[in-house]
Amino acid sequence: MELSLDPAALSGFLLAVIRVSAFVVVSPLLSPLLPWVAKLGVSVAVGLALAEPLAATPGLAELIGWGLVNAVLGGILGYMSGILVYLFSIAGGLLDVQGGLMAGRIVDPAFGAESTAFNRLFSNGAVALFIAGGGYIVLVRGLATSVDVVALDGALTLATEALTTQAIELSARVFLLGFELALPVSAALFLTEITLGLASRFAPQMNVFLVGLPLKNLVVILAASTSVLAFSGAGPDLIVATEEVMVDVLRALAPGS
Repeated sequence: MELSLDPAALSGFLLAVIRVSAFVVVSPLLSPLLPWVAKLGVSVAVGLALAEPLAATPGLAELIGWGLVNAVLGGILGYMSGILVYLFSIAGGLLDVQGGLMAGRIVDPAFGAESTAFNRLFSNGAVALFIAGGGYIVLVRGLATSVDVVALDGALTLATEALTTQAIELSARVFLLGFELALPVSAALFLTEITLGLASRFAPQMNVFLVGLPLKNLVVILAASTSVLAFSGAGPDLIVATEEVMVDVLRALAPGS
């Protein structure tokens, strides 16, 4: 029995795996959730589905150059497509600061950094809704479209100005939406602060600090539950927005297409 491998097909598969691996490793939606074994499995499985035999067997220098192109493309597409999930982290972090929960920071092994209660709850909840709502289909479809836009052995022409403008606008949008998501809870905490201030004015003998800290914790937990309930409606919007971002990024990565 003879086992033969087509070098052109093997090179195409390797380039596809490189593109998908860069996407998975950089994506804020996938990287924190998947262990390295799962990342490798997803990269190989999706790469196998996207692989196309090259027109000719490349040399080592060509293969390295095309590998770098696919790594850059996959990394940019992965990061930009998942940047919207940070709006939930911003909202959760804002509530932790206002609610006095920053003292409860723990090391989050997913991100390799310290994380607070609502920061982790909001970000993990958003990613869970994204995956449960079929958002992974959007990600795979975006990767498949990227192969049509920029071939595995193709050249990458960056529309730097368009990509930079999109990144700035998207970052501003993330901060704005994050503050809007936390706004109802922030308003409740602001009213609580006013109430505590009036209480300290009319009852100076009361220790406002001892009373206020658990009261603010209770208010932020009760008020944040309303925001968590609204996540189910935000899930489909997050998927649609992610798809729009991937389309815009692909246009910036191949302006002539």
